[in-house]
Parts: sequence; C-alpha cells; structure tokens
Amino acid sequence: MRFRGTIVIITALLMLSGVAQARDDESFDLDKTYSIDKDGTIYLTCNDADLTIVGSDRKDVHVFVEYRLDVTGFGRNWRMTEFGFEVREESGNLRIRDEEVQLNSMGMIRWNEDYTIRIEAPRGVSLRLRLDDDNVRIRDIDGSVSVTMSDGRAILESLGGSDFEFEFDDGSIEMIGGKGTLDVVLDDGEFFATQGDFSEIIGRTEDGSIEIATKLHDEGRYRLTADDGELYLTVLSGGGQFYADFDDGRARATREFKEIDEDDHFREWELAGGKARVNLRVSDGRVSLKKD
Repeated sequence: MRFRGTIVIITALLMLSGVAQARDDESFDLDKTYSIDKDGTIYLTCNDADLTIVGSDRKDVHVFVEYRLDVTGFGRNWRMTEFGFEVREESGNLRIRDEEVQLNSMGMIRWNEDYTIRIEAPRGVSLRLRLDDDNVRIRDIDGSVSVTMSDGRAILESLGGSDFEFEFDDGSIEMIGGKGTLDVVLDDGEFFATQGDFSEIIGRTEDGSIEIATKLHDEGRYRLTADDGELYLTVLSGGGQFYADFDDGRARATREFKEIDEDDHFREWELAGGKARVNLRVSDGRVSLKKD
C-alpha cells in the first residue's frame, strides 16, 4: 500500500508541474487545381516531403497534399511553428511553399510525420525546386528543371527540356535521359546521369561522385572537376580530345582511348568518332573514362 501511494503522489506532482502525457496531432489536406500558362514555371519550396511531379497533356495544375503529424509520449512539448501550405497563381506561373512544423520537447516525446505532395502539370512547364531532405520523383516534364536540395534523393526521367541545373550537398540525384545543358554542383553526394545527349556539361564536386553516360557533340563543352571525389564519364557516341589533370589522384581510360601524352599529373587521350573537347580535373580523386 505504501508503494502504491508513492506512485500516486509522484504522478500528481508530475501533473502539477506541467509534465504529463502529451498528445498533439495535426493534419492537413489539399486537393485542388490551379491555372498556369502552358510554358509557365512552378516554383516550389518544401521540406521533408515525398514529392512527385508528373507532366501530361492537361492544361492546369492539380496539387494534392496530405500531411499527418502524430506526437505521443510523456513530457512537455510546444510548437515554434505550425504546418502551413500556400499556393499562389502569379503572372502565368505557380508558387508553392510550405512551412514545416517545429517542435521542442522535454521528456519522452516521440513524433511521426507523414508528408506527401503530388503535382500533375502540363508537360511544357519549367520547375524551380528548393528542397531539404525530400524524396523526389519527376517525369514527363519538357521545360527547364532546376533543383536545389540538401540531403534528399531525386529520380528524374523522360524529361524533354534542354536546360538542367542541380545543386545539392549529401543527397543523391539520378537522371535518366536528358539533352542540352547540364550544370551540377554537389558536396559529398552522388549524381548519376544515363542515356544522356548533352552538348554542354559543367560538373563540380568536393568529395562526392559524378557519373555520366552521354553522347558527345563536336562543338560541345564538357568540364568536370573534383577535389577528393570521383569522376566517371562514359561516351555513348562521338569522340574527341580528353584532358585529365590531377595532383595525388589517378586517371585511367579503357583501350578505345588512345593515349597521346602523359606525365605524373597529366593525361591526354584521343577517341575516334568526333571533335569534342573534354576537360577533367581532380586533386586527390579519381578519373575514369569508358566507351560504351
């Protein structure tokens, strides 16, 4: 009996001090269409969502959002901000922005967040995305695509545009297909491009990996640089001159590449089939060339 009474007293003291069982749920749903010009731009800023963007022959933009937050446990918790979501039509474009829930807590508090965004848009639109740790899938978009991301993961396929720009830290981006201009900047992340037909590629990484398979154009411009990272280039068609500079790193090429010049920190190769010029530069990293 004395032990049971002690439990009651402790529980009462916890409740009086404001420390009690916490339950703080939130939900948000959106299912609505918005107007946009056939060649307009979708500007999207979001955090930690499962994001899908699909192009089709439709003339408007369908935005579907489902957000769920469940908070459970014992302790004290409070919000710095609540979830917010804004969609605004603007001069033939569409601007979409969310405001992520910020929670502080004391005690044994757990929260689970489920966040889904699906956007169906006209094929001709362009995308300007600013993301955090989102999981992203984009397909059947024919406009330009720009993605700035932190640590998320993105897969892009069936894109008909000719201008692509990516900047991210430790995330991963996989691009299937693509043509025109490709500009990639990353830190420790990974970038993969397959089935490419790019006339210009500019790629820069610190400790990450850039792996690109593309056709080469005679008048094209191709430059890849890394510090301690890795550069992999697969030539699907075309040819030209290839120059690799490195400090303590290394560079190698398959037998289809004829070595023209070499020393301790430089390699030059020639690949029959075209007149492209490809420059590769690493510090302590690695360069690998392959003909498919």
